[in-house]
Amino acid sequence: MLDWLFRARKRARGDRVSDPGASATAMAPDSDLLKAALRHHDAGRLTDAESLYRQLLSEDPRNVDAMHLLGVIAHQRGDHAYAVELISRALAEYEANASAHNNLGCALRSLGKLAQAAASFQRALELTPDYFDAHVNLGRTHQAQGNLSRAASSFRTALRLRPASAATKSELALVLVGLGQPEEAIAYCEAALQAQPELFEARFNKAIALRDLGRRADAIAQLEKVIHLKPDLAQAHYLLGHLHGEADRREPALSCFERAIQFDPGHAEARWSQVMVELPGVYGAHDDPRRVRAAFGAGIDRLERWFGSVPAADASVAVGVQQPFRLAYQEENNVDLLKRYGSLCVRLMASWQDRQDAAPPAASQEATTSAIRVGIVSGHFRDHSVWHAVIKGWVRHFDRKRFMLAGFNLGPPPDDESSTAIGELENFVQGPSNLLQWVQAIQAWRPDVLIYPEIGMEPMALKLASLRLAPVQAASWGHPETTGLPTMDYYLSAEGLEPPGAQEHYSEKLVLLPHLGSFFEQRKFAPTPGESDGVDDPAVPMLLCPGVPFKYTPHNDFVLVEIARRLQKCRFVFFAPPHSEQSDKLRHRLASAFEAQGLSGEHYLTFAPWLSKPRFHGMLARATLLLDTIGFSGFNTALHAVARGLPIVAWEGRFMRGRLASGILERMGLRDLVVTSQEDYVALAVRLATDAGYRAAMSEQIEQRSRILFEDLEPIRALEQFLIDATKKAH
Repeated sequence: MLDWLFRARKRARGDRVSDPGASATAMAPDSDLLKAALRHHDAGRLTDAESLYRQLLSEDPRNVDAMHLLGVIAHQRGDHAYAVELISRALAEYEANASAHNNLGCALRSLGKLAQAAASFQRALELTPDYFDAHVNLGRTHQAQGNLSRAASSFRTALRLRPASAATKSELALVLVGLGQPEEAIAYCEAALQAQPELFEARFNKAIALRDLGRRADAIAQLEKVIHLKPDLAQAHYLLGHLHGEADRREPALSCFERAIQFDPGHAEARWSQVMVELPGVYGAHDDPRRVRAAFGAGIDRLERWFGSVPAADASVAVGVQQPFRLAYQEENNVDLLKRYGSLCVRLMASWQDRQDAAPPAASQEATTSAIRVGIVSGHFRDHSVWHAVIKGWVRHFDRKRFMLAGFNLGPPPDDESSTAIGELENFVQGPSNLLQWVQAIQAWRPDVLIYPEIGMEPMALKLASLRLAPVQAASWGHPETTGLPTMDYYLSAEGLEPPGAQEHYSEKLVLLPHLGSFFEQRKFAPTPGESDGVDDPAVPMLLCPGVPFKYTPHNDFVLVEIARRLQKCRFVFFAPPHSEQSDKLRHRLASAFEAQGLSGEHYLTFAPWLSKPRFHGMLARATLLLDTIGFSGFNTALHAVARGLPIVAWEGRFMRGRLASGILERMGLRDLVVTSQEDYVALAVRLATDAGYRAAMSEQIEQRSRILFEDLEPIRALEQFLIDATKKAH
């Protein structure tokens, strides 16, 4: 998740090149010429120093100090390949030179040769174990490699040598954020700032840690202090833009991205984010989705032109830093927009792949005669809706005589829910890792098939999916929207979830697996009573609205208003994710819609805190009915309601993402609970809320028929046969 931050921070951080004076070996005579050269070098007069070093070499072609320090000057000027050549020649003359190994490592790292750089720093430390600069440089190299635990160890060792180093505390803090330890990261940043209040890097890294803790307002305050200290720091403006974008503040976000570009015209990530932030999370009452779509399309045009006019060396870093995730929450066919977006992603990532010197992916030699090798690339190998609805059935029930499965986990480690099943995989790779390491890990497995259960939710998944790493590549409905990526051959969906003519909604070849397309286990939760929030009066129907805020569009607000008008007494219960300004925005918009019809929003609307699953089941047990979100349905939420026998008003949308709950009810033969118009939605909600007999009959039918949803192996067997056929075709 922090890959873009790690890269960007390198712009504001110099190598720990050894001081010229400390780099002299004293093997040459203690000449006045060398002393003069070192004085020039220390003072930054590189041309004068270079002239004297060359004079020394003309007198003694094997002068180790002159050769080494000429290499340092080449590195300082950006000619890293020449620096490697010169310093390597010096080391050939005198290998036991810790400073030269350190400086060689700096030049190698600048060339992207991280493994060789790490070896150079390690050799410097073998010669001089308490070499502070080498420990710091080794930590930075491990960080660039994605080896964050090793990076933290190196920085901690450096701090034991120099406990007062504020800069090293700041660098350690950033690594700790990447390791999921933001509280400790903040402590190191505060210690650094106590020693050096003007150290803007420490404030910047503290802002990142605060953001990870959900303390967005505190993170913004820190970044504003960073900008006060260093107004031209493009990365501070960029991160501030992200924070405003996450809070759905489009105009401030655009302004911040514009300032980032002003100070760094080549800032590809800021240009990318300018386009993505055009898509709002929660729409205002008067926002026009058509304007939003047009602005997004125009932004893709700008990106295509800009990336076509600049060198592509760093273009891949922008891919996925923000994604058009919010586009799916408009009930429109997005395939044309996403095909343009996906083609741009693939073009930029192909340029990255061409520069890597990596062999093209090869199919397993045993693919046609033995088990097919299937890799699953996901950030959700844990207790998450994607795991339960999509991945878990594959892991548990694929035929291991015909298939070998590998998991590539881009997210947090497996938890108690998933660890046992993960142990059944033939191979499992856990991050964090950088892009090249993930590519190498996947290619080392030599997959015949790669499946991405969700594309559009996690930056690294998009980067990898934009590459061709297996002969057969498929996406699935963990994010229920076409990817638009030319590298995705297939989209794994379900007969029971797609409307007629659904292929028109996908850039991939659509694969319709039987029924609901997946194997689900029926999970039991003991309901836990929670806070009443004033909705425990049995005379007041409790209507659960469990969608996240951006699932509710202004176009459908009047549906809730009309239900309230007809019922007179009822309570709509929404759920507010932690630290969510979007919930506040939705609350205000809905309250305005109610008040416009002479109804009190305060009287009808409750925004409860986000609940644990047992407490959510406690709420389901008390509720009257569940209102499916119109346009972007909830699959796992509907399964939870079914488990408690709670009636659902289910919307049958135009696209698969709007038919998840209705697909479940159709599978159970409960078409009476499925609606296709706003008028029918209101009428069904009112009938369920007021007719206790009808509601009880529906609950009884849900309980009787729900068994058909679970432990259905037919989709698994169909997917296996499809993969067998697809791999044969690919060969």
